[in-house]
Amino acid sequence: MLRSFPSSWFSDKEVIVALARETAGELRDLKDLIERGEIRVPIDRVAPPEEAVEAHRRVETEQRIGMVVISHGQVS
Repeated sequence: MLRSFPSSWFSDKEVIVALARETAGELRDLKDLIERGEIRVPIDRVAPPEEAVEAHRRVETEQRIGMVVISHGQVS
């Protein structure tokens, strides 16, 4: 979370961090915010399961600019 904070020093983008516990109600609220466009989740990459090791490495080495998603279905 702390790594997100300094981005306002180098960019005109605003960073707002939203945290939710894993209760069903809070996750539903978070889902609603995303669907209404009030929270945007940047996706760096969607990878199939066979590329999970490389995707995990990308996260560990901080080469990503958003979330790395492992897809278990067809990616559209």
